[in-house]
Amino acid sequence: MLPIYEILIDDEVEGMYTVSLVANPATERSWMAFSEDKKVKLNFNIVDNEQHKVMCVICRCDFPIYRIDPQTLEEFYVIYHSDTIEKMTQKFLKCGFQGAINIEHNPNNYVDGVELQEIFIKNSEKGISPKGFEDVEEGSLFGVYKIENQDVWKAIKDGVFTSVSLEGMFKLKPEEKEEKTIENFKDLLEWLNKK
Repeated sequence: MLPIYEILIDDEVEGMYTVSLVANPATERSWMAFSEDKKVKLNFNIVDNEQHKVMCVICRCDFPIYRIDPQTLEEFYVIYHSDTIEKMTQKFLKCGFQGAINIEHNPNNYVDGVELQEIFIKNSEKGISPKGFEDVEEGSLFGVYKIENQDVWKAIKDGVFTSVSLEGMFKLKPEEKEEKTIENFKDLLEWLNKK
């Protein structure tokens, strides 16, 4: 089994800085589009008076995301827990990075005309649970983007971009393995039985 690392934000430099339009999102969820009558569309057979808005998962909570270190070629998974997502979101907004949008993680290909209009964290207890994303974990980060860039909108409709992927600088901490917890629990039971 590949190692799992928890994503952390520990200092002033770490956090989410950019959102990238991508063909293959790490969240494994495509976005939805909205028509003028505010009906949610699951595909891009869009009616005439379109709003040019899409809703997407920016970061999934407790969802293992496959990664490979480009230098060592080590394969591993990373996980964002809810407290990190909340901290990351607050820092993202406070620093004013809402307009930092690039294409396929290319630092030389930032685009204009893609505006973040809403950002929220899924919390069903508070009634924040978007339709069509019921399978996405509680604590996950969502965004609604207004697409005024006609080239980007065409690429979305043509399926060139299917969602977004976040970029940032983070600390990695090895995740506690469940097997170890179970072993420790068994050790405790054995110790209690001996008494």
